[in-house]
Amino acid sequence: MTEYSAFKVELTDNIAHVQINRPEKVNAMNAAFWEEIIEIFQWVDDTDAVRVVVISGAGKH
Repeated sequence: MTEYSAFKVELTDNIAHVQINRPEKVNAMNAAFWEEIIEIFQWVDDTDAVRVVVISGAGKH
């Protein structure tokens, strides 16, 4: 699976867990975030194994 600078993405049991992974920046959105989120959801749409998407944030925020 592709490595992202702003996200951690895992697929387990037909569940795609998309985690915003910038806890040092309080998971703030930056240019990389917007570029990667488009790519991630294109992958979700193209991947028949994905049935559910869970979005979360790393850290306490």
